[in-house]
Amino acid sequence: MQRKQRNYLPFLLSALLAMGGVPHLARAEGMVPATSVVLIDEADGEAAMKVTNTDERPALLHTIIEPINEDKSPLFIVTPPVARVDAGKTQLVRFILTNKAPLTTERLSRVVFDGIGERKDDRDSTVAIRVRQNLPVIIHPKDLPVNKEGWKLLKWEAGADRLNVVNDSAYVIRLSPNIALLPSGKPALIGKSYILPGETLNVVMPKKDPAAPTEGKPKEEKKFTDAELKAEMDEALKLDPAVTGVRFQPATNYGYMVPMYESSIVKATARSAVTAKGAAAASE
Repeated sequence: MQRKQRNYLPFLLSALLAMGGVPHLARAEGMVPATSVVLIDEADGEAAMKVTNTDERPALLHTIIEPINEDKSPLFIVTPPVARVDAGKTQLVRFILTNKAPLTTERLSRVVFDGIGERKDDRDSTVAIRVRQNLPVIIHPKDLPVNKEGWKLLKWEAGADRLNVVNDSAYVIRLSPNIALLPSGKPALIGKSYILPGETLNVVMPKKDPAAPTEGKPKEEKKFTDAELKAEMDEALKLDPAVTGVRFQPATNYGYMVPMYESSIVKATARSAVTAKGAAAASE
């Protein structure tokens, strides 16, 4: 399988000046799942999640599968898709695998738990939508050994004045999109909080905002031509040769952030990526 390199520069250029961490779950309100990640082991064929209605009124729990853009394959179903949950009560939602061929790499999807409130009275025609809980779903192949520190398998490669992060493993690796360049500690950014098996992402370096306002003057929006936009993108990707490593914060498959991890930058080589069929190319 060839590496699948994603270009997230339009998003990254607008986000460079407002670097935040990996978002946490919303505070307890409405329908609240028991954990922040759904883990399905192919060896078991299914998993379950308890969802509690923390409101004072009954509500409908609507469970929705939302595939990620890179992998639209329908790998599982949920049951029940809709259920009435009384105030303070818990509903068990099952995730049942439907893949026809054995999995060779971990796969990633998402599930949304929506709480739909009942009308306050018969004359009220409105329906209250509670807080949505959007969780990652990670599916682990039955023949793949468990690796609790998959982020150590990432390769940070420098080549042609660019820095890329490469996931040549069979694991879905989750991490904060904000990283620090070493030894300076300057911030940089990747486009998302996960890297799929066989995937390569650009690392974007922060640059001075050309449209930053002077004191007392409002910021003016600058319109770029195609040539200017390409030049801005090239500049944002340019790697300082003094950079020797990166520091980033991984997350486990159980949803917990772990201590910061440092990795050295290596020179890009013509290595083959994961030979197993990757998530984006799968057709189960």
